[in-house]
Amino acid sequence: MEDCIWLKNGLYLNPVNNHTDGSSMSVTACCRSKHNNSTLKKLPKDIVGSATPAPSIHHYLQQVQNSKYNYKNVKDTVCKTCTDAERTTGKSMRTSYNKTVKKAPDGKIALMHITFGNFCNFSCRYCSSSNSTSWNKDADSIKEIYQDPNYKEEKFHDMAETFMTERETYDHELQVIRELEQQDLSHLQYVGVFGGEPFMARHWQQFVELLDSKTDLSKVLIQINSNFSTFPKPHIIDLFKKFRTVDLRISIEATGPLAEYIREGLKFQKFESNIKKWQEVAKEYPNIKLTPHMANSVYNINKIVEFEEWASDMKILTRGMKPAFVGFVYGPSHLDMRRVLNNKQLDECHTKLNSVKTGVIRSSLQRFIADRSYQDKQPEVLQQFKTYNGMIDKIRTQKLQDVNLELYNWIYERVGK
Repeated sequence: MEDCIWLKNGLYLNPVNNHTDGSSMSVTACCRSKHNNSTLKKLPKDIVGSATPAPSIHHYLQQVQNSKYNYKNVKDTVCKTCTDAERTTGKSMRTSYNKTVKKAPDGKIALMHITFGNFCNFSCRYCSSSNSTSWNKDADSIKEIYQDPNYKEEKFHDMAETFMTERETYDHELQVIRELEQQDLSHLQYVGVFGGEPFMARHWQQFVELLDSKTDLSKVLIQINSNFSTFPKPHIIDLFKKFRTVDLRISIEATGPLAEYIREGLKFQKFESNIKKWQEVAKEYPNIKLTPHMANSVYNINKIVEFEEWASDMKILTRGMKPAFVGFVYGPSHLDMRRVLNNKQLDECHTKLNSVKTGVIRSSLQRFIADRSYQDKQPEVLQQFKTYNGMIDKIRTQKLQDVNLELYNWIYERVGK
């Protein structure tokens, strides 16, 4: 079984606010790997230390010098997300990067995922305060609901917890810079920058200039997942021309009011305007590639045809092997379409997808919803969705029935059962 290059040459810098040593950083293998307590408890004693989140890059690179810490031994625990993806779609982040990134000496950094913090102006429904500072307000509202003695429904405690403040995200960004200043980045080939919203990071220019000083950017692909709500300043765009490729991911999977419902804070007309600005920039800098990055969930699975029509009109479905990146919301589980919808509803979605012309979107989604292994617990997860979504609808202005009536009928009126 082929190992995963992320386990030996990759790392993920992620913000936390619970390290006892005052660090705001958690260093793990990648953005898909699982390192929570329930996962660590399943690991053998001679592996658990390597999989435990580290407070610094130095500590992490020491931890992974363990020959037993490999994909074969952690595929059903730490690397379960990729294992599940390969089972349902035939491919994963592991298989993709194993093909495209050259192996570096063990302990050397060839790939990085970086979350600059949760500083963001959106509060997407599948996120929480750990992903966005804008969620902090909703978390406070949810906490008040839970404190009501008359509230008797299920509680999603992570949704009621605030995470970093905007000031704390600033300090975390600075810690990322300080950590990277101490590292050998000469083998770097790929950097993925996530958020929050990456272009809102206050140390963005300092970060790119640091990379430029420590490696040959002409050999580096940088991926940036952006909500396209803001447009960076010209001097930042000028730095992008040094990279081999700028893989600029447009975070979107729906259109119009439904998109604004899923991604609270989105102004769809401004979003379209910023896409057009980037398309003009890409004409001048051909190394900048725009690609839709879909986070498919129960909210949009029945509206893929409409999304494809819009994306085609906007000319953002690029030609080639991957005209769009088709991602899935695996967690929270009550937003996973395979767990919330029943067999008949999933069959109807499968039929709708036959009309999708973009092969990678159609085939990836059809393979995903063909997995019916979760149907035995579907009624329970459906109730969780109704509880969760009903609560969010109460504290926000848009309602599900106004943006996706078909899904509303499936969920609340049991149509299609």
